[in-house]
Amino acid sequence: MSSKEILIVDNNVAQADQLMRVLEKGEYEVVTAVDGPDGLEAAKTIKPGVVVSAVSLPRLDGGQLCQAIKGDPELRNTPVVLMVRPHSHDDILAALEAGADDVLIGAPSEELLLACIKNLGARNGSVSAPNPLEIDVGGRKHQLRVEREQLARVLLSVLDSQAHDGGGNGGSAATGPEQELARLKEALLANLSYELLSPLATIKGYITSLRKNDDTPAHESIMNRLSENIDHMGDMIENLVYAADLQAGRIVLERQEVDIKGTIAESVSDEEARAENKGISIFYKLPSAPLMLGVDTRRLRRALRHLIDNSIKYSPEAGEVMVQAGKTQSDVVIKVSDQGPGFDADLQSDLFDNPDNPPGQSDPPTGLGVGLYIVKKIVQAHGGRIQVDSKPGSGCTIALYLPLNPSKR
Repeated sequence: MSSKEILIVDNNVAQADQLMRVLEKGEYEVVTAVDGPDGLEAAKTIKPGVVVSAVSLPRLDGGQLCQAIKGDPELRNTPVVLMVRPHSHDDILAALEAGADDVLIGAPSEELLLACIKNLGARNGSVSAPNPLEIDVGGRKHQLRVEREQLARVLLSVLDSQAHDGGGNGGSAATGPEQELARLKEALLANLSYELLSPLATIKGYITSLRKNDDTPAHESIMNRLSENIDHMGDMIENLVYAADLQAGRIVLERQEVDIKGTIAESVSDEEARAENKGISIFYKLPSAPLMLGVDTRRLRRALRHLIDNSIKYSPEAGEVMVQAGKTQSDVVIKVSDQGPGFDADLQSDLFDNPDNPPGQSDPPTGLGVGLYIVKKIVQAHGGRIQVDSKPGSGCTIALYLPLNPSKR
């Protein structure tokens, strides 16, 4: 058991990604799983220092996963942290009844999450079960095996959650039906991401197995096409969930001062195989001097990949896509140009709000239509702006203007 290896079990892709980035900053090694059974299997395989799990999981919820871990002779001393929804007292009690070593409420602050993991990791497998504590809440008795220190940490998590949402329910602008609609939307997206991503992962596993048993060229070609389409479906599902998180303001930028030429080169490299499959050449042209900028490199790379992918999608066969970058007095400017059909200027305002039907496209490729919306939100989060230059029959150039000093915008 390594106290530096953490297992995250969460079917919310964006939330798991956020937790992973915080923990990796704390120099932890992170493994992820998307549901209870996968999480239990991963725990048995890697024997992590701490398991961090959402309570709401398909097939086997977080409480059941915690009980399964505590009931396994080889895993019973593994600390388990359960993450519950804000303002859900029943979930908190259920998590403690399940034997959770700690409970985090809502989206915990970076400081609280790292402190929680450090505290539990320091136990190094010496978790002991305290005497049961019986409490009565609303006429229902609860048997909790908790320590005073643990209850104090749960209280701290409650306060931390209230600080994040403005002091509880009163801090939210949405009330009544609007709040319920938002909750239903989040639940639908979480369910959608799991119900589609989990079968895709299973299918991909079968494809890997089939490849080992038949390596003929025709068989390999079929397997490659299946694998590519599964990857494409997975990307669309994750983009949908990510766009919803952006819209809800749940994505927090982690800026660092970097030479973004490296990020641009990596983004181009990410899309080269896709361009090659369509017979399209992709180039980039960067200045010799560094392009230093305070950005979230992972978010920026995601935005650039969407832009480049969009250019590849609408470029004719044997066309070219060019990525360029430079600097003005106030901005770093990144341009992505293609040789696609282009469109009228008066239609450009809708491009980033309804990207699945780009203006002027009579037969657009299929997709969920959120890629350019994600680009827009990421650029806006950096304090930047987008400029589009296109004419019918003359291709399209999309320029991202990222401010050198965002505080002045």
